[in-house]
Amino acid sequence: MIRLASAELLRARSRHVIRVLMVGVAVGVVISMGIATWHSRGSGDAAYRAARASCLRGEFVSADRLPPQYQSLAQYCADQVRPENYGSNKLRWADLAQLLNGLSSIVILLGVVLGATLGGADWTAGSMGTLLTWEPRRIRVLLVRTVVAAFVVFIFTVTAQVFFALVYRLGVAIAGTTAGVAPGMLGHATGTAFRVAIVAAVFAVVAHALATLGRSTVAAVGILFGYLVIFEGFVSNLWIGLQPRLLVRAAVVVVSHQPLYDPRGFSQSVENGIVISQPERVLLSVGAAWVVLSLWAIVLLGAGLFAFRVRDVN
Repeated sequence: MIRLASAELLRARSRHVIRVLMVGVAVGVVISMGIATWHSRGSGDAAYRAARASCLRGEFVSADRLPPQYQSLAQYCADQVRPENYGSNKLRWADLAQLLNGLSSIVILLGVVLGATLGGADWTAGSMGTLLTWEPRRIRVLLVRTVVAAFVVFIFTVTAQVFFALVYRLGVAIAGTTAGVAPGMLGHATGTAFRVAIVAAVFAVVAHALATLGRSTVAAVGILFGYLVIFEGFVSNLWIGLQPRLLVRAAVVVVSHQPLYDPRGFSQSVENGIVISQPERVLLSVGAAWVVLSLWAIVLLGAGLFAFRVRDVN
């Protein structure tokens, strides 16, 4: 078992697609954060200077109509036109967890690509027969290959998110702000990153199983995208009761750590003259979403094991 796992790790590390994705992620993060840092550095300062100049010219309020607590127009402008009010485009370190949550779909997609590649490459290359000659116990082979794929995807996605956080922190140091950082922000961001990595590993297991069933990487990716368009994008909107059982819906609940509510029922209450709408029923809780994700992975892996066990390699 250890020799087989070591061999699979070595084979996974030698895959060209992993190096390509690593370079692509690094280049994409550096370029996007460079652009964001450039815009963050100039736009807020320019808007602040323009607003302050307008205020000093008396365009906001004339000098003879100043509120009584102000002695001069300059004092009024210094109080009313503040630099922090013109930093909406600035990079904020407090937004790290929110950004990781927003990037989760891309990170999980990387897990799908890696899982499908590690599951389908040997079928496409025709080397599965050679592997089974060395280790003929098919169930053991597929289980070890799946665990290795999930492990590789987990490490890859954690590393990608850590790299993004480091580059983002550099951008914040150059042209951003650390104001408004909550005491538990780093813990919240770390939890989000690990949930995203775990979900990416689960999707890698799903893609690996589909690649085994279809005996190719393209089949796995095609089936997943077809499912996403047909069921997640179309059928689920017609049949609301199906949503708690869907793969992507469960992944969204796990990553966001927020339950899925029934969009058909809301209760309204009035607080301080403001009407507040609140969902009445939870369709999928966070705990149940973990169960749904696990069941998807187990069922598809079981189908892949069965097909791999009974079908001829050739």
